[in-house]
Amino acid sequence: MPRTKKKREKVVFVDVTDEYPKIKSPTASPEPPKQMATTPAFPHANFPPLPKFPPLLRESQPPPFQAKPLPTPPPFQPLPHFPPLLQQATPALSGTFAQALSGTFAQALSGTFAQALSGTYSQVLLAAQSFLLHSTEKLHRTSRFWIRAADIFFSLAAIIVFGPVLLGIALMIKLTSKGPVFFKQKRAGARGKPFWIFKFRTMHTQAEQQKQQLLEQNEQKGGVIFKMKKDPRVTWFGQFLRRWSLDELPQILNILRGEMSIVGPRPHPLEEVRKYPIQAFERLAIKPGLTGLSQVNGRSDLSFEQTVRFDVDYIHDYSLKSYIWLIIRTPLVVLTGRGAY
Repeated sequence: MPRTKKKREKVVFVDVTDEYPKIKSPTASPEPPKQMATTPAFPHANFPPLPKFPPLLRESQPPPFQAKPLPTPPPFQPLPHFPPLLQQATPALSGTFAQALSGTFAQALSGTFAQALSGTYSQVLLAAQSFLLHSTEKLHRTSRFWIRAADIFFSLAAIIVFGPVLLGIALMIKLTSKGPVFFKQKRAGARGKPFWIFKFRTMHTQAEQQKQQLLEQNEQKGGVIFKMKKDPRVTWFGQFLRRWSLDELPQILNILRGEMSIVGPRPHPLEEVRKYPIQAFERLAIKPGLTGLSQVNGRSDLSFEQTVRFDVDYIHDYSLKSYIWLIIRTPLVVLTGRGAY
């Protein structure tokens, strides 16, 4: 049989890559990331573009911080209108105030100002001069002028009126006890300046030496000023003088000399001023007086804090009107004898 030839069929290859997903080979390179849609997520929000800083600001570094040294404070100089006694204390308080206190601020304020400084009377006044300046700046010059003129007028009138009484008291003191007629003691005046105060002697001649033995019997509230109702050092005629405040009449001489005024805080001895708390130094802003607001409101019956409050109130209301009003009230208080011992 004859061999027949088979017709070859034509094979057609069809590309099916568009119909089936491509299988990624593990060795194939990653595809580039698709670009994000340019449409903003918030189409209604218009954010301002970020500022473009110049290259100089982006590349430069801030300069290193350099601390400037503090200027050295000038040396302490006392004010010119303070007495020479305060200027003598300058070497003791040279430097800063903390060095002068030689302790912490809490230790300096605890207790009395003199104990914090542990120095002399002049050092205590020098450290407290800020309180004195704060008060003296409030005093009106016109009031000081008229009050000084009134001091001279009333003092001269008192010498004329009480002249025979002064001579009689001096004679009785000489006859009743041994010793001088007048008692002289250093007291703290205006701005703390010490001066000699004059009084009729009402105690025995050894009274100052006996005071140390009687400190435990102090009846003054506060413990700064020493007072006793029945002081054994007072003579019987001295008790009479204290009852009627006649022992203070020689202080008219201190008023004429300009060391005191008729109205003002009562002057205290220097050793008692050293025990002052800080707020009590304002009493030294003006001249001490023969009478005052504390004298007409209880005298020795008041505590030390009450005395300071009355004295500071008069300083804040320092005027000729208050001066005349306290002079009028003084004789009425003397007649009652309240707090006179």
